Amino acid sequence: MRAALYLNLVVALAAALAGAQDDGTTTADTSPLAGRIDELLAAAFPEGAVPEPPCDDATFLRRAHLDATGVIPSGEAVEAFLRDRAPDRRARVVDELLASPLHAAFQAMRWTRMLVGYDARLPVLRRDALLEWLRGRFEENRPYDEVVRDLITATGTNTENGAVNFLLRYAQSRREAAGAMARAFLGLRIHCAQCHDHPYEKWRQADYDGMLAFFARVGVRRVGEGEDMRPVVEVFERPRGQLTVGGEEDPGRERAVVFPRYLTGEGVETGPGPHHEDRRALFARLTTDPANPWFARATVNRVWAHYMGRGLVEPVDDMGESSVPSHPALLEALAVDLAAHRYDLRRLERGILLSAAYQRATASEGPNAEDRDRYLRRYVTPLGPEQLFYSVLAATGLEDVFRARRPKRIEQMKNGYLARLVVTFGDDMMDEILQFEGTVPQALEMLNGTLVNEGARVRPESTLGRLLQEGGRKDMDLAAQRVYLAALGRLPTEAERRRSVLFVREAASPREGFEDLLWALLNSSEFIFNH
Repeated sequence: MRAALYLNLVVALAAALAGAQDDGTTTADTSPLAGRIDELLAAAFPEGAVPEPPCDDATFLRRAHLDATGVIPSGEAVEAFLRDRAPDRRARVVDELLASPLHAAFQAMRWTRMLVGYDARLPVLRRDALLEWLRGRFEENRPYDEVVRDLITATGTNTENGAVNFLLRYAQSRREAAGAMARAFLGLRIHCAQCHDHPYEKWRQADYDGMLAFFARVGVRRVGEGEDMRPVVEVFERPRGQLTVGGEEDPGRERAVVFPRYLTGEGVETGPGPHHEDRRALFARLTTDPANPWFARATVNRVWAHYMGRGLVEPVDDMGESSVPSHPALLEALAVDLAAHRYDLRRLERGILLSAAYQRATASEGPNAEDRDRYLRRYVTPLGPEQLFYSVLAATGLEDVFRARRPKRIEQMKNGYLARLVVTFGDDMMDEILQFEGTVPQALEMLNGTLVNEGARVRPESTLGRLLQEGGRKDMDLAAQRVYLAALGRLPTEAERRRSVLFVREAASPREGFEDLLWALLNSSEFIFNH
């Protein structure tokens, strides 16, 4: 029965997405940056091109919630927003989302993934400590260049200073550290220069060694053991030490001492002078220097890719000379603005969220359907593992079920479910997944996995349980609306409402009917994509 309902809903949902509700054409934008974004994008439109109109209010709210906080809005929030007719309603929502603790938490998740990835099982690496450290910085809206400097120069234990866990990610593979720094903060892929000169870019093995030499004095020592029986280690700076290449551990190269030298040419030489400066501090200063040609551009490109579905340069971590931006003027303008405003990420995010480009509708047909990099339409992207996990919890009320039944194990249970989704929907890379893979394990996890099937059950504390307790058996029209609002963040179309009510009435019981309805919506493409 579920299979039949699922196939019927696929057709109905496609029709609903092709239609239009209230388009919410006014945003009362108060962001000059948003206007500049739209101006520079329009200047690059193909001749005669007409961008898609604004998306409807329900779509905007879901999109903004997923992008800014990593979770869909509640049904109550959707209803309240749809009732709001104030011209500044979208701007107010954007400001509320960017100031919310959920935004800081989601930013921390994304940056933690970028810095240490998912599959980081080193005993000394405390990913949760790094996550919490980043969350605090994002909640305070600390300047991003300051955050990066603190990450690069961090000292202390892996439990007391979460920032040191970035360096500890490479404790057992230290030669990878320079490549990781360049990739994360400069948007450059120099890692292949560990072993040989880069085949396509200008980077030589000597360039890589020069970057790595800044970290030759980093020391790690064990200082104890935590309550979880994992090692507590301290990261510190040795007073002396040099990077040596060649020799028995590096055959084929002449043995030599390498002094720190940044990709821009600045560095540390022998003799008296600047080599007495803390080497990591110098590296941090050169990385975040306004004169650095990559830092601000790479930061803008990562933020833009997250909100807009693709980067101005693709891939986002390959911004070398051979990679041409789709909109060079826009990338440069946003980089200059970011540096001029002390690397205020929220200002950049707000400008993007309030732009007409961000708020465009998708296009599955018509002249803009094939647009890949002009931003004439919204690019549809799959939910990441965290977005999918927290959105299932929000739609089903499953977290309330966990809390009521096993309050002492709620975080352990959540981490277990999330870990499974990370394995199935994530990958071993450190960037966000913007292209849908559609693998068999992913489909099976959604169709048969514990998370969705447990979430779609009627429990006293669940979404369906509360709905039926509040009279859903008697008013099935209203109940169907509530299920759609909870799962998809919108009201059903008339055709969807009739089909859903008929299905529930024909089920063995209202309980089974609503369970199957919610299960089908959670397995729909409309739920697992951000559109």
